[in-house]
Amino acid sequence: MTVKNLSIVPMPAERVPAYFRAFAEWYAEALSDLACTPPDGLHEQVLGYLQPYRGADGLPAGSMVFDIFADDLPAPVGATWCGGADLGFGPIFYVHDLRVFAPFRRRGYAREALATIHALARARGGLRGVGLSVLVQNTLAHQLYLDDGFVPISQVLVKPFEAPTHVRAEGARA
Repeated sequence: MTVKNLSIVPMPAERVPAYFRAFAEWYAEALSDLACTPPDGLHEQVLGYLQPYRGADGLPAGSMVFDIFADDLPAPVGATWCGGADLGFGPIFYVHDLRVFAPFRRRGYAREALATIHALARARGGLRGVGLSVLVQNTLAHQLYLDDGFVPISQVLVKPFEAPTHVRAEGARA
């Protein structure tokens, strides 16, 4: 499918707190699944983790949340949270979150949004590139990023105190 007229526009301020609540719920659930951690309190822990990224008003500090519009649809097809970062080799434009809403997935919107973000960051100047991270279980997004020219520069590994039941050592018997 060919995406027409994709645009990334600042999300109205009154919708940003709900975006962060939804992001925290999604992230807490993903972390719970990965580490076999009981979800009890994890949502609040994630909200605490996000606090340095937000000002006292609940809006992003040093970053922005954007709606992604495309194909002349009246409502957004997705959202992205982006801002500056420095991972040790100079300033980059960092994509904290890129999501295409479920009804619009697998239509090329994420690929087109990445291209738009990359072009906007390049036009801004003074940056070394665009960066992002992806959870290990999100294999479709990981492949999209690799296909789009992103290169891995680090990987965080965690050894939980309780081994995840869905991850087995190579060669282990069921």
